[in-house]
Amino acid sequence: MKKIAWIAAALGTAALLAVESPSADAAARRAERVKKDFPRGGPTEPAGRIEITRWPATKTRAERSRLVLRLKRLSVGQTYTLWADDPGEALLRFHGFAPYQVTPLRRKTTVLKYETGKAAFPFDASLEELGGQMLQVRDAAGNVVLAGSFPSFQ
Repeated sequence: MKKIAWIAAALGTAALLAVESPSADAAARRAERVKKDFPRGGPTEPAGRIEITRWPATKTRAERSRLVLRLKRLSVGQTYTLWADDPGEALLRFHGFAPYQVTPLRRKTTVLKYETGKAAFPFDASLEELGGQMLQVRDAAGNVVLAGSFPSFQ
């Protein structure tokens, strides 16, 4: 919290401005955010980004997290499914996760959000558990149109 104090001389000829810098506690409450793009194809190929955000706990609320998938240039009206490696399994096996099917209605970006307290993360895993796990977007025929991995906090 910034405290500003003005001390002025009786005649108004001298003034002193004192500013206290933000505390280290305020910096610790800031959100951590990591973004990772799917590997890119051509300019007309599907593209996307995975974003994770974590807000630390404060005196008035618990820690919260958000996972956002932004999928661009998917074919309108076609159904796509989301697949990922379950961090609870030792072997690399892809499983569909909710919302299992995505059907873009317009050519713009399709955004899927998972947030603590609102929608469970894939496989009910934490962001730390999902970090580094493989992720795929497949078309109705089962072909992989986007592939990448969940980002992780360093």
